[in-house]
Amino acid sequence: MLKDIRVLVNTNYFENKSWWDSLGHKVVFTGKIDEFFDYEFGELQYRTLKFENTHYYQENYQGIAIMMKPIIQSIANTVTNPRHLIM
Repeated sequence: MLKDIRVLVNTNYFENKSWWDSLGHKVVFTGKIDEFFDYEFGELQYRTLKFENTHYYQENYQGIAIMMKPIIQSIANTVTNPRHLIM
């Protein structure tokens, strides 16, 4: 798939951005998207994802394995109950 395509890893795109941009019509950037746009909208919140575990000692808390909630209703938008997962 990458035949005849130059691939460089562990390279800082921002150290010489104009040179990288001059190499071709398109550059595939796989770093932080907020950094790519020079933090125009600040540091994006998706980078501060936080997982919290809560244990409810009840026989049947939600009745299904995974429940999706609207973000407006709750800070957490996914609740997983492993007791209902098929293994």
